[in-house]
Amino acid sequence: MAQEAIIEEHEACLHVVFLSEVFRFKDDVEFYFDDQAGLVQFRSTSRVGYYDFGVNRKRMEEFSDRYRHYHEKRSMQ
Repeated sequence: MAQEAIIEEHEACLHVVFLSEVFRFKDDVEFYFDDQAGLVQFRSTSRVGYYDFGVNRKRMEEFSDRYRHYHEKRSMQ
């Protein structure tokens, strides 16, 4: 299982480091939350290597889906 560590946290942004499962490569991910618009912006940077077999893309798509569902649920209350 991949591991993650929150490096920095502020009201509207978050910096997380994810470790890959097999080779333990580190990926830095920054999130910027705009709750009023229901949007999250993010960027992911690998510290080593050029190709990650789609791991970052899959992680970001999963996060986007979860944030979208969370925001939809919250706006219904």
